[in-house]
Formats: sequence, C-alpha cells, structure tokens
Amino acid sequence: MRTLSVALTGGIGSGKSLICKVFEALGRKVFVSDRVAKTLYFRQDVKAKMQEFFGNDIYINNVLDAAKLSSLVFNDKDKLLWLNNLIHPLVKQSYKAFLSDAQSRGENYVLLESAIVFESSWEDMFDKIICVSTPWDLVLERTQLRDNTDRQSVERRISSQMPQQEKEAKSDCIIINDDRELVVPQIIKIDKELKELSLNGYKNLD
Repeated sequence: MRTLSVALTGGIGSGKSLICKVFEALGRKVFVSDRVAKTLYFRQDVKAKMQEFFGNDIYINNVLDAAKLSSLVFNDKDKLLWLNNLIHPLVKQSYKAFLSDAQSRGENYVLLESAIVFESSWEDMFDKIICVSTPWDLVLERTQLRDNTDRQSVERRISSQMPQQEKEAKSDCIIINDDRELVVPQIIKIDKELKELSLNGYKNLD
C-alpha cells in the first residue's frame, strides 16, 4: 500500500476549511499550507531574510506585521515573487516530511489544503487534486462576512487567482459547495475511492 498525496484546492470563500474538517472527522490527516507558512515566519533564518529584504519593522515585538507585508507585496509582483521563492520551498519541504510520516504509519492518503496549488505549479506533487466549486455570489458573500471587508477588496483578491473554471478543468474531481447540494456524501464517496485507490493501485477517480 502507498500513501496517496492529495490536494484540496479552490478559491477563497469556497469552504475548503469546512471540507477539511469533514475529512479529518473521517480520520484523514490534513496539511493546511497557510497555517504552516505562518509558522515559518518565526524561524530565525526566515526572519533574518525577511528583515533584510523588507526592513526590520516588518516584525513588531518579534511578530510578523501581516498587514504591512500584504500592503508591500499586493501590488508589487517582484516582492511577491521573492516572498514566494522564500516560503514555498519550505512549505513543500514540510509537506514531504508530513507525507513521509503518513507513509510510515500506513495512512491511505493525506490532504494538502491550499488555494494556490495550480498558481504555485505544485500539481506534480499529487496523485489526485480535488477542487471545491462554489458560485461567485456565494464566495463574495462568505468572504465579506468572514473577513469583514468590502466587495471590491474580495473581487481584487479573487482576480489575483486562477479562474475557478480553469481550476476545475485541471482537477481530478469536484466537490460542489453551493449551500444546496449536500457536501458530506460527496466527501464520503471521494474518501472511499481514495482508500480503494491506495489499497488496490492507481486508477482514475471519477
């Protein structure tokens, strides 16, 4: 048996976090890439590079000033690229260790949750990619409420990511999260198929 590497992706406000909780309730291990990335900013080597590039005031009382960082990289592709080149390889390194640990425990599969699997060109890391599909108006509503922000800010963030239709076309299967279709049965079906795939060998996931 081989532990499968599975990605769960989708745009902001699609409900990835809730879906991850369902997978976890089924006993599956989930690697939340954003959460891991946030811990990396506390590493001394990362902190030193960040302060050298962005200035010492990027940290306040040894805590990253996330708002300042966002303002610096949001409209500056060069700074964003530098940041991604620093953090993304470390996230991948952490995930490889996570996957290796899962293999040693005999897990059927593990999930990496990230909104930017395709934008980061991480596709080759995974046996299967699941995309969460949510209608545009629902994404706007959820994200505005969650982040207490305005519609234009949400639209700018969405426009910086790969279009949803393109993500879905590149993925192996879709979870529809539209507040109408039941999500849990979809997840249980995928969980069963991934388990069978791990036990019996590689086959297409419908």
